[in-house]
Amino acid sequence: MIHIENLVKSHGSIRILDGISLDVPAGQVAVFIGPSGSGKSTLLRCVNGLEPFQAGGIRIEDRKLEPATAPNSPELLAIRKRLGMVFQQFHLFPHMTALENVMSGPLLVLKESKEKAEEKALKLLDQVGLKHKKDSRPSQLSGGQQQRVAIARALAVNPVAMLFDEPTSALDPQMADEVLSVILDLAKTDMTMLIVTHAMHFAKRAGHRIFFMCAGRIVEEGVPADFFQQPKSALAREFLQKVEL
Repeated sequence: MIHIENLVKSHGSIRILDGISLDVPAGQVAVFIGPSGSGKSTLLRCVNGLEPFQAGGIRIEDRKLEPATAPNSPELLAIRKRLGMVFQQFHLFPHMTALENVMSGPLLVLKESKEKAEEKALKLLDQVGLKHKKDSRPSQLSGGQQQRVAIARALAVNPVAMLFDEPTSALDPQMADEVLSVILDLAKTDMTMLIVTHAMHFAKRAGHRIFFMCAGRIVEEGVPADFFQQPKSALAREFLQKVEL
């Protein structure tokens, strides 16, 4: 599904990503953890074509991103249509209702009819537990509710994979649990997902594989049970000693 090979991303002389290689098979959930500044969010932004990179390549199904891929090229636009991305901040359209926000992708990107887009949007709002808030604008929703609408909006374009960049970092614990519950339910549907998180309890429950990053590199990877019980690298052991498990 997603193949990344020797990915290098630099800002001037500083390497943000230093030769990242990994595979995420269809239906699997890859969770990226590590200290702040290790390149986790940048990696997701490269996968979605939001950040250019200097070397290596990214393949999503039969589409490939390379350093020479031009902004707004047909290849890049095709990849973005295949991926749903949820950010730390919700980025909902403030002048639209929850329903209209979720309908926006099917209408503008997929060119679906209004009737079909509305039917799909209502089902997705119901899936994230917010059908009763369909006529509410973002300012009338809590942070957790806004993030759940953002998830529904990302799902509305029928993505082959979902990217989550610290989706609960701006939320209090109760709201965070609401959002994490939605993502856990989504994982049960065999949706391919790449998730960046600082919530270790969530990483344990949701991930098929854990990728521990530090200084732009994947230092260690493994299944959650092995990684959290017996990390192999000194860097991972030091990191886990400082976080709440």
